[in-house]
Amino acid sequence: MKSLILSLVFLTSCAYTSMELIPEKMRPLEDFGTKTMVSGNTLIFSIAKVVDERQDTSSVGLGKIGASNLATPIHVQGGATHYVSYKLENGLKQRGISLNAKSENKLVTRIDELWVGEMVDGKVGEKSYCKIKLHFDLFLADETLAKWSGDISVSASSNGTLFDATSLNARMLESCMNELLEKLIREPSFQTITGLSI
Repeated sequence: MKSLILSLVFLTSCAYTSMELIPEKMRPLEDFGTKTMVSGNTLIFSIAKVVDERQDTSSVGLGKIGASNLATPIHVQGGATHYVSYKLENGLKQRGISLNAKSENKLVTRIDELWVGEMVDGKVGEKSYCKIKLHFDLFLADETLAKWSGDISVSASSNGTLFDATSLNARMLESCMNELLEKLIREPSFQTITGLSI
């Protein structure tokens, strides 16, 4: 009986209670890794604020762990607002956009959807999927009304795999974020207000 109790304690202690993704280490899947360079941005702005308006802000997804596919919450280190802010700033800079944290032109971002999960692929096995929807308001210095507003949304999924799709979740979420940045810089009205060209 004593050995049975020890075995149960060991199994319980090995169970995952959550998964944490580290923004600085996340890379998109190869199919979603495009980074288009831009030029000519005449409006220098800052990534001023990111607010999380999702109904459930407790996690950014669910993974299915182990042979029993135990549903396990997925979190990002620093929280969803840190993740989005970090990826916006770095992603725009990597594309050649000049930002200045002290600029009075401010890009304010609202997270409406941010999710990564796994589902059964009818052909092969499992696949990972992601959904992100962000709302942007760009305020010029000393103006109370946004000069530009826009909603950008992306959804994508990985190829099916016979292996556990959990290992793809970080790369899948990053894939959606990268695709969203690509859509943002291609938005005609955003290009007009910022002076961007591709």
